[in-house]
Amino acid sequence: MCTDSILGVIFFTRKKRNNPERLDIYVRITVNKQRAELCINRCTLADFQYESKPIGLWPLNVWG
Repeated sequence: MCTDSILGVIFFTRKKRNNPERLDIYVRITVNKQRAELCINRCTLADFQYESKPIGLWPLNVWG
């Protein structure tokens, strides 16, 4: 039996309720339009600065 499934995984942050200077890190997993969100029990500072960089694409001839 062959089935086609669509999988998506993203990481995002939310402000902590008891400490607005910190952000909790969550992961959202989506399979066939059904979502689940999980806190990964990690946090970061709300004033964290980062530089966004594009992710390179896989070459077309990965498999030879």
